Amino acid sequence: MFIYCAFDKDQDMPRYAGEALVSATSLRRHTDKPIHLATNNRRFVERHARRPAWPFDNVTMVEGDDAPKTFKVRAIANMDGDCVFLDGDTFIFADLSRVFEFSPFDLAGVREPARNALTSIEAAIEYEASLKYALNSGVLFIRGGFAQTLSERWLAHYLRRLERLGPTAFDQPSLRASLSLLDADVLVLPNNYNFRLQFGGLVAGPVFVVHTHYPHDLAKLIKRDFPAEDVDRLINHVGRINDEFAFETLPPVRGGSLYKLDLKRTGWRGPPLHKRVWRALKDP
Repeated sequence: MFIYCAFDKDQDMPRYAGEALVSATSLRRHTDKPIHLATNNRRFVERHARRPAWPFDNVTMVEGDDAPKTFKVRAIANMDGDCVFLDGDTFIFADLSRVFEFSPFDLAGVREPARNALTSIEAAIEYEASLKYALNSGVLFIRGGFAQTLSERWLAHYLRRLERLGPTAFDQPSLRASLSLLDADVLVLPNNYNFRLQFGGLVAGPVFVVHTHYPHDLAKLIKRDFPAEDVDRLINHVGRINDEFAFETLPPVRGGSLYKLDLKRTGWRGPPLHKRVWRALKDP
């Protein structure tokens, strides 16, 4: 099963439900497994559920005034069997279910983007150890037997953060703390499974999940009421990221429009990655 959670404060401005529709449409190209949507935007569902290209197998309506991310954490508890949770602002370009065949694990995901400058081997080792549970919560592969346990612990920790920090509190620190307390068996995946285009960076081989914000393009889709041909055109455009398979570097997206970015990869001309990292540590 795949699951999305979309909470829109204004049902006439379906930012999150619309993103989920685009992402699930790209996902449906690669799987026949159930795709579930949990959303509060009843108006959006009623308007689009009859469209021929509707990608969702079932929809759960959620109600309440809680912080939107609490609905996301609660939705994980309702997963049936091995499941993949996906943020709406993702584009899918492969069959993701094969991750469950890689090895035993409780949860698999991609690490948060590294923002620390490392100046020694000791610092690199310490930083690496600290990242064991530092996973981006936008793409998570969860074993069925672990979903309920994770959801309960994650939600309890996140609600405490909400009390202290208010509705803008991030959910990822709570995920990290919960995985540590549960001593979870975590499989860290390469960036190919959750490539955050807004940060750019290095990638080897095809990208299976592109994760990025695209407010300008989304606004146009909302205005046009998500015509299937426009949705497909955007997915195909982002899919150009896989025009070449090699060790490459991609620039970050800053403009808010995916159409303004040349997604064809730029070949890496520098030394091999392991030599480049060693040089940075040796000569900061």
